[in-house]
Amino acid sequence: MSVSDDLISSFRQFLFVERRSSPNTVSCYVAEIRRYIAFLEGRGHQADAVDVDEITEYLGFRSKDGKVGTRTVSRIITILRVFYVFLIQSDIMDVSPLELIGQIKVEKPLPKVLKTGEVDAILDTMDVTTPLGLRDRTLFEAIYSCGLRVSEATALRVQDYDCEQGVLSVIGKGDKQRIVLVGTILRDLLSRYMIESRPVLVNDNPRCRFLFVGRRGERLTRALVWKRFKAYCADCGKDAKVHTLRHSFATHLLQGGADLRVVQELLGHSDIRTTQVYTHVDTDQLQSEFNKHHPDGGGK
Repeated sequence: MSVSDDLISSFRQFLFVERRSSPNTVSCYVAEIRRYIAFLEGRGHQADAVDVDEITEYLGFRSKDGKVGTRTVSRIITILRVFYVFLIQSDIMDVSPLELIGQIKVEKPLPKVLKTGEVDAILDTMDVTTPLGLRDRTLFEAIYSCGLRVSEATALRVQDYDCEQGVLSVIGKGDKQRIVLVGTILRDLLSRYMIESRPVLVNDNPRCRFLFVGRRGERLTRALVWKRFKAYCADCGKDAKVHTLRHSFATHLLQGGADLRVVQELLGHSDIRTTQVYTHVDTDQLQSEFNKHHPDGGGK
């Protein structure tokens, strides 16, 4: 084993034991450091004997020709910081060269949203006369009208829907439970789905308790949901992802005058700052409309 391999192996152990990082995080960090060390060695440098210039050169190399964006460069800096913490704790270095490099501030892009007419156009492409079409129409209506994440929708069980109260019990991130209201359209669709569609789909697997199921009565995967939605969008010439329905749900509520705290509760956000991004979406739309239609907006 080479010196570099030994160093990377020790770094992997550090991530697992000292930082208790997940396997995915460890894999990502180790791959980046392996690339970093190879870059340095190709130029006659060692990771424990570099200065800001070499690190800046590496960051430039990684972002060259737009191969990675600002967000990725920011993540690379974070990984390098952790690596040099490891080197210092291992008594290989005394000071991290990253101290002179500031963390890049990454502006999160505003979420894309659909207009209500665009949501309707996508939903209307689903053939509710077939078991799978009715399931999809009900599923995507639930995601849109209840603001669900895909993982939340696919995890719903039959008992999570209280048809008398008209509510869904949803388990969100961190296993936090929230109650969401079911509107008239979704109520009607759920009633039809439970009578006409779900019994057909679970015929081979009657013990399945998931609300939305596949053609053999199995729990839906997120990949399948994404694939089905992409196909429906293509059918009506729309460019959207399933999560766009959740973004649209929040934006449409705020446009209709809903309180930000209420939207936060319905989305299951633990921090209201996460919800506040949708107020910026609304502002941008207002600005766009102003620019297009007001005499002083530049559009006329």
